[in-house]
Amino acid sequence: MLEKLLKMADGPLQDALAKSGVNASPGTVGTIEDVLGSLLQKQAKSGNLDAVMEMFSGKETSPNSPVVNNLSGDLANGLANKLGIDSKQAMALAATALPLLMNFFQQKSK
Repeated sequence: MLEKLLKMADGPLQDALAKSGVNASPGTVGTIEDVLGSLLQKQAKSGNLDAVMEMFSGKETSPNSPVVNNLSGDLANGLANKLGIDSKQAMALAATALPLLMNFFQQKSK
């Protein structure tokens, strides 16, 4: 279910990556959503629901929030591995994508 929700952000995420100047190849959006979905599921299974609850809290999530900071390293590592890119580019993708995805559902939860 989480993957389906993340897919709703395809267009806005593609736009944000294009506007940010981050080098994103075809398939990058899907990979970001897949890796983030896996991370969120892993955290939820371990009892850490902070990120999922933050996504649907109805409050704006800052790019410097603890939840974003907590997820960014793992997301970047997953992107580097799956996309075969260097860590600097992976961190740039994570820094662009995470705030957008965390806040995308704020509008949906109001």
